[in-house]
Amino acid sequence: MTTDPRHIYIGTTERGEEVRRRARSILLGTDRERPDVWTDERINEVWDDEFRARLRSDQDCVVVGWGPPGSGKSNCMLNLAHRIDPTFNSDTLAERVAFTAEQVPDLYDVTPRYGACVIDEAASAGLLAMDSPFGVQRDLVELINIIRARNVWLGVVIPDPAELAKSFRARRADYRVEVVQVDDERREGWVGRRVRGRKYYMDDGRWLGFDDEKIANPITWTNWRTSSDPELRKMWEVYYPLKMKNLSNVVAKVRTAMTKRAERREKGRMVA
Repeated sequence: MTTDPRHIYIGTTERGEEVRRRARSILLGTDRERPDVWTDERINEVWDDEFRARLRSDQDCVVVGWGPPGSGKSNCMLNLAHRIDPTFNSDTLAERVAFTAEQVPDLYDVTPRYGACVIDEAASAGLLAMDSPFGVQRDLVELINIIRARNVWLGVVIPDPAELAKSFRARRADYRVEVVQVDDERREGWVGRRVRGRKYYMDDGRWLGFDDEKIANPITWTNWRTSSDPELRKMWEVYYPLKMKNLSNVVAKVRTAMTKRAERREKGRMVA
């Protein structure tokens, strides 16, 4: 057995190295081949149909999307929600996207059965992170389970899977979309299905719990900010101010916390 504490392997050291090589090929996309005969729209339709069929077969559908800053992961997940659920539009977007813990319960109230909603990265990264208070993790996962019980498509947007609690990574997500920026114009999302029972955790927080679909990949989407579609542009005009307001709130909280720490240090020096 391997003694490397950063990895969990089942079997011999040789088997561990094989798993590690496979992990790198998946995480770095070195074995991903784009189909030549499938159009982008056809690939997107495959996933639209699969997600809708899952909801209507009395199941839930939790999709975790991640990618580096500026890769378009939020745009990707919002676009998926819009494609799957026509009622996720410019009129409902503001109430179907949660940025904070306090907003997550509202998703249960406003999202209809077979509908779609999204937890954007501020909520998912801050409240499902491994260093979050245990009670917060428990409460949010419970809320997500309640939302799932209504046959809802739920997108969770995070910068990196390391931000998720292990319990969520192992059992709560049904699909993952890894977003990559190909060039200035094109973004792609590689979709993988949950493979039950596969729980090889990596030292960078990612895991081998998902398989790439070999044919219907990658998904693509329109940049809402520059889209010629008036509805998509309108959705962007609704979403962007919400995003900026949330970021301003985060900055304000960080500033307050830094000020309090500085005050405590100053009091400590005065006492000394």
